[in-house]
Amino acid sequence: MNLKFKKHWIALISPLALLPFFQNCSKGFSSKNFSYGSSDSASSLTGINKSTAISKAVCPIDQSTLYFSAVETNAVVGFALGSKQSPFDVSTASKFNSVVSQVSEGPKTLFFGPGIYNVSYMPVKNGWRICGSGPDQTTFRLPDNTMNANTNQVVIIAHWDFLGLLDSASVQDLKIDGNKQNQASYQNNSSSYIGAIALFARNSLISNVEVVNTYTNFSYMQNGEIAYAEGFPVSLYTSQGTLDQPSVAEIAFVKVIKHEGYATSISIFDQTGFWVSGSIHDCVVEGYGDYRSSSGFGSGGWLNMKIERNITRNIPSGIVIDTHLYKNVLIKDNIFEGVSDFGILANGGSDNQYDHISYINNRISIVSITPEYDRGVAFKFDASAHTNFLIKGNIVTSTRTPGRRKAIFIQASRTTSDLQTGSIEYNLLSPEMIFDLWQAPNIFEQGNKNTHGLPMSAHP
Repeated sequence: MNLKFKKHWIALISPLALLPFFQNCSKGFSSKNFSYGSSDSASSLTGINKSTAISKAVCPIDQSTLYFSAVETNAVVGFALGSKQSPFDVSTASKFNSVVSQVSEGPKTLFFGPGIYNVSYMPVKNGWRICGSGPDQTTFRLPDNTMNANTNQVVIIAHWDFLGLLDSASVQDLKIDGNKQNQASYQNNSSSYIGAIALFARNSLISNVEVVNTYTNFSYMQNGEIAYAEGFPVSLYTSQGTLDQPSVAEIAFVKVIKHEGYATSISIFDQTGFWVSGSIHDCVVEGYGDYRSSSGFGSGGWLNMKIERNITRNIPSGIVIDTHLYKNVLIKDNIFEGVSDFGILANGGSDNQYDHISYINNRISIVSITPEYDRGVAFKFDASAHTNFLIKGNIVTSTRTPGRRKAIFIQASRTTSDLQTGSIEYNLLSPEMIFDLWQAPNIFEQGNKNTHGLPMSAHP
């Protein structure tokens, strides 16, 4: 595919509609800079065994568990159909659709044993816990030629907003293969999109999932030009969460390998202006290192949200946050390798408010690729109001090609007061990096140095 992106975007959310949419570094941070409420890290997930910071979620197996087989089986006399001893035969796409569609709401676990399952679309019902035997054993694969003249959008496991808000849903321990190379729409470079998971729920979890062979190439006309829609190959979205009772979502130990096209590979958001808490942690997003890749993590409406220990490789932008409001957000210990555009971009409209966001101990390496994706900014703040922020202990390096403009450590908009109150402390930078701050007089600085040991400051 030969995608050339223009700067007009809408988001692919629903299959029926396109909605516009060193020394001091280890000291941590004080409670005045960052605090959590009672919704810390998905603690209120209903019916879901969630992961901790160091372990993967364990699929809950109980008497309600239904078992499914990727190979043809016959019912075993003396055992209930759907039991471990006599699993449902879903060895073909048609069998899968027929059997799964008859499963009632939960809470219950749907357990898929080892094998490759041909899945054209799995609609998720309330309370379902969809589990496999691990990404190296259980694969959901989009059948050949599912994407054609009659079908131009598929998300393989999904529940959409127009079907109503689920109370809880989860997906874990499997691989999702979009099988793009065997789709006519991909081969013909026609307007189309393959995503992996999209769940609209108050309480949701995606854990230990690997995603391969997905892509975004969905075009539309805007002001007489072709523009492309944004894809969300792995996403949890929600509504109705308040400051006192936010929705809860967690994405953990997920890998998205080379999603092709304009997309935020892993995202959590409330698209209606409400609040969602939880975490994205221990995830990996790998890209192509050129125009075929876009953003690793992002979206918005975050409250008491942790973005920790994630990795991007050869993705132009590590994190993009640009939707609605943010409050008490920790972005810590992430590694963004091969960034050419933005390490972390805080974007959005003038009414977006970002309060108490802490960017701590992240590692960002900036490189050069094509001019279209070559801004080379570690922290970019644009068209938003940042209050009580903390940028501390980050290590930013640059290997930009000689002759290109210098890489930038922090850049704020030249037309708005993006950085209002906060501090920049004990960051370590490549010697050639520069600050590009406008209208940011109320910023406290200390201990920022380059790798030669020389002090660096936004206000020299």
